Amino acid sequence: MITPAAVGAWFAAHWLELFGAVTGAISVWLAVRESVWNWWVGIVNNLVYLIVFFGQRLFGDASLQVFFLVISVYGIVRWLHGGDRGGAAPVRRIGAAETGVLAVTLVVATFGLQRYFVALNDAAPLLDAFTTAGSIVAQYMLARKYLENWLLWIVVDVVSIYLYAWKGLWLTSPLYALFLAMCIVGFVQWRASFRARLAA
Repeated sequence: MITPAAVGAWFAAHWLELFGAVTGAISVWLAVRESVWNWWVGIVNNLVYLIVFFGQRLFGDASLQVFFLVISVYGIVRWLHGGDRGGAAPVRRIGAAETGVLAVTLVVATFGLQRYFVALNDAAPLLDAFTTAGSIVAQYMLARKYLENWLLWIVVDVVSIYLYAWKGLWLTSPLYALFLAMCIVGFVQWRASFRARLAA
């Protein structure tokens, strides 16, 4: 039987993860809408998950939050002033050369981080390494406002759903399922924005 005391105890134990889930969902929703505020809310989310992931011994995902804090500053500047004549940056497609560089970076970083995480006694070295490397590349692509960032985020989110469920993060795993759905919407909306700009 669920009692008020049990509910209170659950919130006392999980309030930080819950707050992280809420700020994360808001941040992705704002990114889908091409709002620069996604970066500001994301900074709060990063600070929260830095604590949550470190407590779960997911050191890659914890350290990833530090990278996100740095790239968020770049994202704010890029989105506000990365367009023509210093205006707001539009949605654009990534080129073949940069795709190749980022793909190689993703593979090398994943296996390099895996070896490092094994030495740290990480709970899931390969999965943690992939979600870390994939998130870094996808977040860079988001900061550059490349349409294809959503496709990489979709793959990262699928892996993350499994990883966080396996670790018993029962708020974070469904959150990444929500992220997955939002990434699909983001891709569709950003593609429409890109096509509308080309047609103008």
